Amino acid sequence: MICEKNFFVGLRDINSKKKLSDEGILGILEDIGSIHGNTVGYGIADTEKTHLSWVVLHWKVDIVNRPVYAQTIKVKTWLRKVDRIYFFRDYQIEDLEGNVLIRAASQWALISVDTGRIFRPTPDIIELFKVEDINVFANEPEMNKLKEPEKYDDIKDFVVPREYIDVNKHMNNIYYIDVAYEVLPEDVYFNTEFKYFEINYRKQITLGEKLKCYYSLEGTTHTVTLKSEDGEQLHSVIILKE
Repeated sequence: MICEKNFFVGLRDINSKKKLSDEGILGILEDIGSIHGNTVGYGIADTEKTHLSWVVLHWKVDIVNRPVYAQTIKVKTWLRKVDRIYFFRDYQIEDLEGNVLIRAASQWALISVDTGRIFRPTPDIIELFKVEDINVFANEPEMNKLKEPEKYDDIKDFVVPREYIDVNKHMNNIYYIDVAYEVLPEDVYFNTEFKYFEINYRKQITLGEKLKCYYSLEGTTHTVTLKSEDGEQLHSVIILKE
């Protein structure tokens, strides 16, 4: 089942160039996914009944043509497959003429709010979503864990503020891209428009955690690695490509 909805690109969604920001992209993708979950009874509003909540493990986003302020866009999502405990959800953002602006894929899991453990989906839950055999990255490998760079060019500290915490009491997945932007060199931050980004979540981050943020540049690929203050726990690897 394909879930489809039009979105208006507002002021809160854009960057300094009046184009849809990476945070704005993830917000829209998260919203359409939530709408899809709500329609089949497994959304945020249903948590008290299902005792289940969604967590994202991976984002992969390819930007063909970045939408601009005040543009109305058509956003589509569907469940592409379920592999054991993992849900693979794809997305496509189009203009109103049907031209593809953004392609995206994601990997999710259901978590029991009672135990905090991953819940293995039953066949009846999977059936509700009506899996569609449509892969926006059909000619590319499936999402795999991103590797840390062998060397880093810079390290910065970051403390997680209250506003970054979501309903699961962890740092919301969208804010990882914000932290990555804080780590980028100033000239890259102000002058580079990325065409692709990928976020691999490894360990949840909680309120007030002190992070070590490692930056690396290789060619036109910028990598930000988020770790615990002592550098022992890997939280996330984020890559941004020009």
